[in-house]
Amino acid sequence: MGPCLMNSQQSSKVIDGMLCQLLCLFSTFLNDKKTHPPYGNEGCMQRLLGDRPDPEALQMNCCEDRVAEYTPPTFLWYTADGEAVHVQNSLLYANALSQANVPFDLHVYQSGPHGMALAPHDEHVANWKSACRHWLRRNRFD
Repeated sequence: MGPCLMNSQQSSKVIDGMLCQLLCLFSTFLNDKKTHPPYGNEGCMQRLLGDRPDPEALQMNCCEDRVAEYTPPTFLWYTADGEAVHVQNSLLYANALSQANVPFDLHVYQSGPHGMALAPHDEHVANWKSACRHWLRRNRFD
C-alpha cells in the first residue's frame, strides 16, 4: 500500500511504512516548474496514471502533500545518485513526515542504481535491511 493511500484515520490498520527508493513528487506536474523543480519522473507518472492524468488524480497521488499526523511511522532508504527517481522524492517526503511529527528514519546511501531491492551485490547499501530491523525493534514492531 502506498503512503498516499494513508490519508485518512481509517488507515489506522497500517502500522508502519518501509519505502525503498520512493517516487512521490507528482506535484511537479501540477505546478509551475520555476517554483517546483522537476524531481518527479514523467515516465513513472504516465505508467501509473496515464498519458494525460487529470489534475485531481495527480493531486491525490502527491504523497508529500498527503502526510498527516496519522500517517504511520516510516522507514525510508534511497541512493543519492539514483537515476530513475530523484533523491528529492525521499528528502521532501521525510520533510513532510517531520512537519507532521510522524516518526521516521531516512537513510541515503551514496551510490546505487534504482531498483536494488535487497541490494545483494552492494554490501554498503545492503545495510538498509539491518537498519530497518533495528528501526522496527526500536518502534516495537517486532
